[in-house]
Amino acid sequence: MVTRNTSSYVNLLATALLLAGCGALPGTPQEALNRLPDYVPTPEGYRAETATIAATVDAAGGKVIVYRWQSSDAAQGPCRLAAAFVTPDGLGWRPQSTLSLVEPLDGDCQTQALIAGTLSGSEASALTAVFGASDHGVAVRLRWPDGQVQVVALSNGIFVQARPEVFAACDLELLDEFGNVIETESLT
Repeated sequence: MVTRNTSSYVNLLATALLLAGCGALPGTPQEALNRLPDYVPTPEGYRAETATIAATVDAAGGKVIVYRWQSSDAAQGPCRLAAAFVTPDGLGWRPQSTLSLVEPLDGDCQTQALIAGTLSGSEASALTAVFGASDHGVAVRLRWPDGQVQVVALSNGIFVQARPEVFAACDLELLDEFGNVIETESLT
């Protein structure tokens, strides 16, 4: 009987240690942004403490998070727009990939023109996400290579849409409130 109780305590201790180790992952998507450099390559000058979530969309078993961050390098511009793909992993969120747009935002973290980019998933997740920002227009129309068309509203000047497939390109049209095309961009 002593052996059985000792065995139970050992199992309980092993379980507690296992759970404590799993807790090392970021607990929320925001915490995952703060710990991006621990998991995926980030742009030079990336300051995790400045990352703020602008938009999210569920995709491929995880979340695509569009976020703004401020660079520590004034030559790169004061503020950037980026996206990250994070997936739930046990007791937390694991960053899988990230992409920061080359074009800087202005000092108020806003854009003066249409900027957009595509983010791919990771080796573990097939994903293509299109994200960006514009100071004009109300929606974007995405034309995927397989012929599917999606219209995505801008929210506070930000848009994001994802599909659980890998595409090499996507065409984007910025639309005004009447559905007229204001600007086009081909993303490769």
